[in-house]
Amino acid sequence: WMTSVYASCSSYVLGQLLGPAEACNLINDAAKHPSKKPPCFAVRALHILTHLADVTLAVDGGASHIGKSRSRHFWNALQSSCDVWVSIDDDVSASRDTLAWLLGAVEGDSPVVCVAPCLLRNGDAINIEWSPVYYEKTVLPPGGSVRRIRTAGFGLVAMNRAAMNAAAKAAPTWRDLDGQLKPAPFLESITENGEWRGEDVSFFHRLPREVERLALTSGKTLHAGHELALEILKS
Repeated sequence: WMTSVYASCSSYVLGQLLGPAEACNLINDAAKHPSKKPPCFAVRALHILTHLADVTLAVDGGASHIGKSRSRHFWNALQSSCDVWVSIDDDVSASRDTLAWLLGAVEGDSPVVCVAPCLLRNGDAINIEWSPVYYEKTVLPPGGSVRRIRTAGFGLVAMNRAAMNAAAKAAPTWRDLDGQLKPAPFLESITENGEWRGEDVSFFHRLPREVERLALTSGKTLHAGHELALEILKS
């Protein structure tokens, strides 16, 4: 038995250069048959995922509104029969061990969201707000570890079906172009102090308390050419 994964990736830049349909075809083909010059960083990670799980791959080559695009991917993952949704940005990649630990962290029936932290594009910060309560535990396969977070960026994230269900119930709804009412967990929001809250942080702020929020502290990620060894996040 293999975990079934709905893996989604959006590529606005390729979509603008080649057209949305051609960008989708290019990334889909490259994920199945990687080359020395992949069209985007995410292709390598998507290819590795196909060897770790039963993957349904969804690529959006026309995403111009990130919150709407993520919400559509979320809805499609929710409507699928997959156990786990993995969301990856086109400029992010990760090692095989990292992806295996990411999937291991969200195994089980209790709701869990796990992030693989990345360096930001400037290379000197990470996309994580840690929980004020330090909590760390091991995950399978052996050697994996995670730490509790409050919010994070969505460069590379996995969540199980229980977490998807909880996020859907807590989200506002919107009517998409196809006429269907869908949850909008990535709708941007305004804080009580009047500050703008981006789509990723808004997602975590809407998550019910029973959803465990974790970040990997083992493995390696790559964001826009910046590599991060996640072991440095243990303390």
